[in-house]
Amino acid sequence: MNEKDIFDFFYSINTIRNNNESFIKLKCFFNAMMHNQYYPISEKEIKDGLEYIKVELKALLKAKGLPKQQETMEEINIDFTCKQFQSELLNYKHTYENQNNRVF
Repeated sequence: MNEKDIFDFFYSINTIRNNNESFIKLKCFFNAMMHNQYYPISEKEIKDGLEYIKVELKALLKAKGLPKQQETMEEINIDFTCKQFQSELLNYKHTYENQNNRVF
């Protein structure tokens, strides 16, 4: 383990701890969305919940011990997937709120 790995490890722990509540709300929002319902959540909570997921996935990826090039490609895939998922979640949130004249 080098200094960067140790820094990344502590960053991961701190991010997960700080975004845990947003992650829980994101799970509730996603579950409601899957049932064509709504759970109130802010845009920041969506972003923070996805950051929790992204950091957790990258930490698990590091633990696999993949070759550096493959690890880099997997990290890019995680970033892209989370960004795409964020767009879909925000779109659902805004569509629901506009249709029901609600803003949370």
